[in-house]
Amino acid sequence: ENKAKPPASSVSVPKELPTPSLADIDAMLKPLEGEKPGTAATVEAKKARNRRQELQQLNAEAKKQTKQREEEVVVGLHRACGEPSSFSQAAGEVYCCWRIPQCIKGREVEVTASDSGGNLLVKVRDVVLFNGPLFGKIRTNDILWSVSGGELNLTLTKGERSKLWEQLGQVSSLRVDEGGKVDPSSVPEPLSAKDRMDRFREMIEGEDGEESCYDDLPVETKRLVDALRRYKHARATGDNNALALAEIDLEEFGRLVV
Repeated sequence: ENKAKPPASSVSVPKELPTPSLADIDAMLKPLEGEKPGTAATVEAKKARNRRQELQQLNAEAKKQTKQREEEVVVGLHRACGEPSSFSQAAGEVYCCWRIPQCIKGREVEVTASDSGGNLLVKVRDVVLFNGPLFGKIRTNDILWSVSGGELNLTLTKGERSKLWEQLGQVSSLRVDEGGKVDPSSVPEPLSAKDRMDRFREMIEGEDGEESCYDDLPVETKRLVDALRRYKHARATGDNNALALAEIDLEEFGRLVV
């Protein structure tokens, strides 16, 4: 059954007019330049001029705020330059994280490695976060990165599995402020034996989808494993002499500056 349609309303609803641009207002004012004061046309012209001034002020304030936000982003990126904010690893992978401004999008990030896999460039907009030789070589066809929640996360696959990385770069990158002064917090410090052991345990216990085998470890890493085993055995058996020797061996591994 067809139902009759209600009659269309005879009242026309005015459409919301867009805010006139500066060019529109200028076009309105030009024909009114010769009008006498006090006429309806000049009253409208005065309103248009006031609106024009308001738009100019709003535009100037918007530009000022935009410039200020851009400057804050650049400062935030410069603070993130150098070694990543956090660094961890598994036997076959390295995980890095830089804290960056929340407004950064993935399309503004560039991550490239040299053909040899020995150098890495990480750039956000025009600010270079990291650029230099890596602690070890990586597989250039297996680089993953993402931007989320103000963090740039990077996953690299080691060229030599089970090699212990003590940091991302071969040489620590010093952060420099806009005045050219070095940030004291970026100056490298000696890596203690305990820190080195923590990095080693992290590498051995880290999950990257593959199991580590002692026979596949590099010679230096095998020495570290053997020293750690002697240390644990000496502590378990209460052999103070063996414990002292094991501690000396472990301390040797900690005398590296990173």
